Amino acid sequence: MRWRRYRKYNYNNSHAVTSKQLFYYMEPSRISKKTRKRKLDYGLIFAKIFQYIVEDMIANGYTFKFPLGQFNSRLEIVPLSDRVRNKLVKKTNILKGFDLVASFGVAYTICFSYDLTTIGTVRRDLHVCDHVKQKMRDKVNYGYVYNSNEVKRLDDLLPEIYALFPNIPEQDVLAIAKRGLNTYQYLSRRNVDIFIKSRRTKFLSFQGFYIKDRLKYYFYVKRKMQLKIRYLN
Repeated sequence: MRWRRYRKYNYNNSHAVTSKQLFYYMEPSRISKKTRKRKLDYGLIFAKIFQYIVEDMIANGYTFKFPLGQFNSRLEIVPLSDRVRNKLVKKTNILKGFDLVASFGVAYTICFSYDLTTIGTVRRDLHVCDHVKQKMRDKVNYGYVYNSNEVKRLDDLLPEIYALFPNIPEQDVLAIAKRGLNTYQYLSRRNVDIFIKSRRTKFLSFQGFYIKDRLKYYFYVKRKMQLKIRYLN
């Protein structure tokens, strides 16, 4: 998706927690003094880590489980059911770019999922920028089938993540990754919208909803803003 798309309906993402705000309550002692003196933006570092996880999921087709593992929290690529697909295709372009003939009539989306004993699996859609989602469309259009059987955790991706930041100590990169992912899953399970953006790598991800009806969107933003303030205070 392009950056202009969010300006089309005068959308404002101030109700969503940004990648920088994920680290508001991070203890300084978790980062070495040498790194603290550099005054790095931990939000930008986490945005790059999160981008790598999403792109690696799309490339290799696995489910990513969060470090804490509470309620089996995970990021996964799931197929859209026929009921949801027929409902959404009338109002959105969610199937844009998918060749349903080559992909055997299946389209996919990225979700944050967790399990509850009372209602079962809860999924929240993760919207990513067009150039990242296009990689998933290309694989699906060539007949690739995503499944959630293979599971990876943060420890499995650490060597590649460390390589992204050669000038930062590994223990600091690990502390930033764990803090960001743990806060991400904590807020996601409480229905807080999360907006992660990196202009350097032109990456964007948003977990939440955009509603064209401005009145409905106003009440939606009001409700989500209350959740955000509750977290920041």
